[in-house]
Amino acid sequence: MANRNLKNDMLIAAAVAVLILMFVPGGQFVLIPLRYLNTLVHEAGHALAAVVSGGGGIAISVAPDGSGLTTSLGGMPLLISPAGYIGATVVGALLLAAGRKAETARTALTILGAGLAIITLVWVRNLFGWLIGAPLAVLLLVATRSMKGDHLMFLARALGLVQCLESLRSVRDLVLLNAEGHRHNDAAILAGYTGIPPMVWAVLWSAVSIAILFVTLRDERR
Repeated sequence: MANRNLKNDMLIAAAVAVLILMFVPGGQFVLIPLRYLNTLVHEAGHALAAVVSGGGGIAISVAPDGSGLTTSLGGMPLLISPAGYIGATVVGALLLAAGRKAETARTALTILGAGLAIITLVWVRNLFGWLIGAPLAVLLLVATRSMKGDHLMFLARALGLVQCLESLRSVRDLVLLNAEGHRHNDAAILAGYTGIPPMVWAVLWSAVSIAILFVTLRDERR
């Protein structure tokens, strides 16, 4: 029990550190590799939703500032637009859950690393995206081979937590963008197809992401 409490305390400390870095001037530069990871997962969510809904011609690009763009031909916008935000939160939640055991943590991190490698190879179309995606994939796959036990579990849970927090930051930014009337974002694009105001979509996706994180963290306390 004491060991479990120590692990939870370490995770809480990591969460506090990440939150501080998110809001302290210059702190975001420390988190930028993790932001790139979140961006790739986010864009992969769009891409997978496009494939599942019958789309194709997928191209992903990642910018140095941590933003990303996915283009596709066909598919269902109702599935594609929210898949980035919600999908990234789901991946974070799954990593948190997988981190409760060493073997499931290894499996989850291996899938994530292999997935990043495939995404980079098949869908990423710009050089910077390659320079980010390939090293992240390699680092994750090396970690699954070299780390064991508690260290592997902590890595999975810490990455899952950061992934969730970065996803929440993204949907927060989405709400702020739409409050300012920004017209080039996922919520605004979906609004163009449905006629439902972009702020409705932004708030809805925020609520879903928060609910996923709440349920995951509640289960962590059991």
